[in-house]
Amino acid sequence: MFPYGGAPGEYEGVSFDQHAEMSVLPWSVVVVRDDPEEVTVRLEVSCLRTPFRLRRTMTVGSGEPSLRVVSEVWNEGAARHPAMWGQHLAFGHPYLGSGTVLSLPEGSRALFHRTPGTLDPSGGRLFPLRTDGETTETTFIAPEPGQPSDILYLTGFSTGRYVLRNPLRQVGLEVRWDAALLPYVWLWIETGGCSGYPWFGEEYIIGVEPFSSFPANGLSEAVANGSALWLEAGEGKRLQWSITVA
Repeated sequence: MFPYGGAPGEYEGVSFDQHAEMSVLPWSVVVVRDDPEEVTVRLEVSCLRTPFRLRRTMTVGSGEPSLRVVSEVWNEGAARHPAMWGQHLAFGHPYLGSGTVLSLPEGSRALFHRTPGTLDPSGGRLFPLRTDGETTETTFIAPEPGQPSDILYLTGFSTGRYVLRNPLRQVGLEVRWDAALLPYVWLWIETGGCSGYPWFGEEYIIGVEPFSSFPANGLSEAVANGSALWLEAGEGKRLQWSITVA
């Protein structure tokens, strides 16, 4: 998601769709390498409503249970411009299930969430992250199906790392990223509680999404709260992240 995250809205008179604009544009794709040792593809796109260009290089190596990603963005305009940059990593069936455990680095904490009370420790879903930031344990237990939809914003990462493990399937996924560049995580929960569009009560999904900014209300709010990512004219930024079967 770049340079806008969250619900549709406007910034300086420009209208953006949900998670626009790079997520809704066609990308060019080049196979850089394809042999028994490694497969690497490079994807690239230029924005239409903002002055940004993004390149993503994705690699899988032989014998490595990992996907390695290098993303680069450039401001090709003549003026400084803000952005939101996020990795929309969402997990569902059959990997995800009730009781799946999300482990985060010590010191990470909750900022706030959209629906007060639905992620309270007494509900058995969040242990014991609290919005006052007093506690440091960082374990989240996936809720039972049918719980209310919600989104929680986490910060305070000493390192960009989390592990999502399904104890019944005895498999986990480890995600690593540059927490200096993406200091927040959006914890998005959709477990069938949304009976209307677009899920109609049919989905069981948890998104654990490293992000530069918050909340999921668009660029204007990120600029207002100081969490927007700013790029000077001609400036570029580089992000490395990976996901590994653990």
